[in-house]
Amino acid sequence: MQNNNSRKTVLHMESVGSTHKKQKTKDDIISKLPGSVITRNASVDIFMGKDVGGSASYVQETESCVFILLKQFSEVKCIKFLASEVLTQPNVAVLPKFAMLSHLDLGFVSGEVLLGLLQKSSVLNTLLFKGISKFDQELLNSAVVPDCLTSTLQVVKFGNVRGSDHEQFLAKYFMENGMVLERMSFSLANAQLSCKSKWFRFTMFLLLIVSDATISTVFLLLTT
Repeated sequence: MQNNNSRKTVLHMESVGSTHKKQKTKDDIISKLPGSVITRNASVDIFMGKDVGGSASYVQETESCVFILLKQFSEVKCIKFLASEVLTQPNVAVLPKFAMLSHLDLGFVSGEVLLGLLQKSSVLNTLLFKGISKFDQELLNSAVVPDCLTSTLQVVKFGNVRGSDHEQFLAKYFMENGMVLERMSFSLANAQLSCKSKWFRFTMFLLLIVSDATISTVFLLLTT
């Protein structure tokens, strides 16, 4: 859909398939993709249907289709992809750079995939994700800090926070390396409401490190 006033194209890519429906092949996906001129400067929402207990071949086909979509949309400014749990580090590693991407909205994502996407997005300004799975902390310690953290990333929003060690580590990583970071927000997962002591420790942890960081504002949001 083309918006002539803002000259911004919004593309909605629906489900790539389900075991209960006829699966789209990679050729089907490719035939419906817009050209690179159309996708440049666009905002892209990628929606995928849920599949419970899918076969290994279906999972592989889904991952392949997602890779094709992201590769095609390498020149967009905004990506919303809430089914990001299907991404794997090897897939992300071979993606092109998202040289114009300023806004990235993800679902649940692994630390490895998140780092890989940040390294591909040198001008990213806003990062949102619904949750982060456990990851090897040494990965961040040994990796080169993504360019966006040192130059452009201003807003980071954590979703479904449970006060875990890996969430604390990632928050500290952003605060210590985000040279232009202005705001971070943390939304509490519903399941965490019954464990107030853990959430309190997480809050205290943030207060201890925020004084040494360049970030100007931290929001702690309680979801119900």
